[in-house]
Amino acid sequence: MLSLSKTIERNKAAYYVALKEVQRPLEITAWINYFAGVILDAQRDTRWMCRFTLKKNIFLIGIRISLTNGN
Repeated sequence: MLSLSKTIERNKAAYYVALKEVQRPLEITAWINYFAGVILDAQRDTRWMCRFTLKKNIFLIGIRISLTNGN
């Protein structure tokens, strides 16, 4: 459910810049910082999607109950 590729896809330029920065000096701190940010963004997206799905299901259950009761 955690879509890292979707998050990276939204800003490919930053991904390639981060990769390029690590290749030269072999210092990976910038890459770790970048990737940690990607993970946090993907978690936020997942949290939003879960909340949206739950609210949608609650709404649909309410409609089903209303229709079953003849309202």
